[in-house]
Amino acid sequence: MADGEKPLPAASRIYFGVYHPIQYNVKVKDLGVVLQDCLPTFIGYWNMENLSDTQQSTEITDEAAQDDGS
Repeated sequence: MADGEKPLPAASRIYFGVYHPIQYNVKVKDLGVVLQDCLPTFIGYWNMENLSDTQQSTEITDEAAQDDGS
């Protein structure tokens, strides 16, 4: 986490399968950086989501795209 930020709850998850563009004028929370030692784990999570058969259903992905206006 970035300096001074509270840690995310343990139940927080990143879903790599849905693209969420962020407009330039939207405030976002600075979450910090992925530590070098944790990068292989982070990339492994990405691989599990994008290269396996355990991907989220297309209905959920389509709903998210509609909510984003895309």
